[in-house]
Amino acid sequence: MVIQLFLNKKLTLYVVYYKLKSLKILNQMIQYFLLSIRAYFPLTAVCSKCELETTFSGLMSFRTDKRKYISYQYQCQDCGKLKYSDEFTSKGQIVALSEKCKCQGQYRRDKNIFCPGCHHRKTNNNQNEDSLYLTDNEIEHLRKIHGNDDS
Repeated sequence: MVIQLFLNKKLTLYVVYYKLKSLKILNQMIQYFLLSIRAYFPLTAVCSKCELETTFSGLMSFRTDKRKYISYQYQCQDCGKLKYSDEFTSKGQIVALSEKCKCQGQYRRDKNIFCPGCHHRKTNNNQNEDSLYLTDNEIEHLRKIHGNDDS
């Protein structure tokens, strides 16, 4: 009886340890932001859960005789759909569109990207927010932690 109780406590400790370690790994997940992906260096990702291949390109640009056009890529924080937009303002860098997705989710480019098929890598941070703009300091912070495991 004492030995069995000891084994149960030990097993419980291992389960608790595993849960804490899993949370720590999730919190240390390498983050990638559409805001930081460069035009000539897109990120093609194959989901480790559903094997959907998705290209996250961050932005797309082309030049005409008159001007240069830039469209930034955004991801719906609810359904994961990707969309390009050339919305621009002088208030600061736009990181979220005022236009909602068909599912009523918010398109953002300042949150960790996730699989649009099965939502693998989606976290509690992938949500709608009131803020549509970021300051230069906030953008610089995202660029520093983009693709690094020491975030």
